[in-house]
Amino acid sequence: MIHRYQDNCRFCAHYLGGQRCKAFPLSIPAYLWSGDNQHRSPYDGDQGIQYASKQMAVPDADAFLSGNY
Repeated sequence: MIHRYQDNCRFCAHYLGGQRCKAFPLSIPAYLWSGDNQHRSPYDGDQGIQYASKQMAVPDADAFLSGNY
């Protein structure tokens, strides 16, 4: 099943939006996009770029709990 976007891709530092990323700027292959392969190792045509976790900001707990974030 092909989804509108794949969660694994959405959390990758190389994701560009849509079905594109730095490894596959024209279109992420269906096999990766579907989630059948998490792209943690080389995949044909990926230009040497694999999944890397996106750095995500974690809100200050006190600010978050008080609603000031």
